[in-house]
Amino acid sequence: ASKQERKQESKQQRKQVTVLFADVSGFTAMSDAQVVDISSIRSSYYLRLGVHDRPGVMAHVSSILGNHDVSIEALIQKDARVSAAQIVIVTNEVPESDLDRAIAELESLDDLTSSISRIRVADF
Repeated sequence: ASKQERKQESKQQRKQVTVLFADVSGFTAMSDAQVVDISSIRSSYYLRLGVHDRPGVMAHVSSILGNHDVSIEALIQKDARVSAAQIVIVTNEVPESDLDRAIAELESLDDLTSSISRIRVADF
């Protein structure tokens, strides 16, 4: 095909496209907001730990939390089986960095049988 024919084919293959640029209401002002380090966020948390069901385990868990300034709002032991149990804890508000350190120490316990689940609890 000649140069002229290729140019004509190229024009026929072009499609018209519409592009919209928009500023979401207030986004520009929000983009200047300061980003907060997640470790400084204060929140309550839901924790779930699988542990061996034997005397002293709850004392170890609560002691570790207390050593990291994590206060317990509610606690329940669920699914006690032959040798394992699930501990569900809801904490009072605490900086995430304190909870991170507490969880790191909890994960070193020999009594832990599963990984620790953590969910941030938000007030609505």
